[in-house]
Amino acid sequence: MFTLSCGKATDRDTLGDAQICLDNVTIANPDAADACVEKVSAITTKAGDSIRCAGAFVKEGFTDASSLVATFSAVSSGSGSSAFLGSLVFDGRNSTNLTTTAGAESYYTQAMKASTYCASAGLKVGTLLTTFSFLGNAMINLACKATATCGVGIFSTTNPLDAVNLVSYLTNTSNTSAISQIYTDIGTLVINSYLISCVGTVVNATLCENVTTAVTTGGGTSAPAGVGKAFLKTVFSSTLSTLP
Repeated sequence: MFTLSCGKATDRDTLGDAQICLDNVTIANPDAADACVEKVSAITTKAGDSIRCAGAFVKEGFTDASSLVATFSAVSSGSGSSAFLGSLVFDGRNSTNLTTTAGAESYYTQAMKASTYCASAGLKVGTLLTTFSFLGNAMINLACKATATCGVGIFSTTNPLDAVNLVSYLTNTSNTSAISQIYTDIGTLVINSYLISCVGTVVNATLCENVTTAVTTGGGTSAPAGVGKAFLKTVFSSTLSTLP
């Protein structure tokens, strides 16, 4: 009993050190968040995932409350707008990192991991925000693969070929397996947001409306692929209006 008690105290100390470390990361060097998160690499509890969730935000430049306030303010422009999604995508604080297929794929994976950590920790705000971060990164990843506008420009594109290329890629039977995985990845995170952030105390009514609509029309919480497809169509209705 004494040994276990000491172990728990050590974990608490480590978590506290990691949190203090994150609190001291500056906008001038947000990559310092990596060292803070590394402190809890051996801690697999919700508390550890909470640090990993926070670390992902800090590394992307959300180092103070004003950044998150600005992000939520952008919601008033519409959850599918470039102002909102462009402010949330994971891009290493440099949007040009998303203008190649390799870069888009890399940050797609990072955004998915961050959202998974936030959901595992049960963080309402973090889970909801990273779900939309991942949605933005997923859309960019799709656009790059579909030879549409590759980068954040896909959110505000006026090129009619972008919509054509996206729908063509998403309906091409040779891409069925890859597209099904993307839908499932998106749907899984949307369902996490629905259960954690949009039931009971709602974090943000506008964002949760999109989440709830996708879950309702996509087949419910046991149908991640259907929910993922519905979420894409809900948020990007103008671009994917012809997607069956």
